[in-house]
Formats: sequence, structure tokens, C-alpha cells
Amino acid sequence: MAIFASISRAANVDTKSELYLYIERLSAYGLIDSAIL
Repeated sequence: MAIFASISRAANVDTKSELYLYIERLSAYGLIDSAIL
């Protein structure tokens, strides 16, 4: 499951740029409405 891998990776990052990429990834999965960003 790619989504769980993404969550695991996000738990290990602490830079805003990587967090933003993680949010973008969630957006692509449809879990977050990109309009929020």
C-alpha cells in the first residue's frame, strides 16, 4: 500500500518542503482537497 509507505516516510521528515510534498501526495490520493492548500 503506497499510502502507508507515504505516511511512514512523512513521520520521519521534518522539513517543510518534504511535508508539502507529502501533502501534495495525499491530495493526489484524494484524501485532502487541494483547495485547502
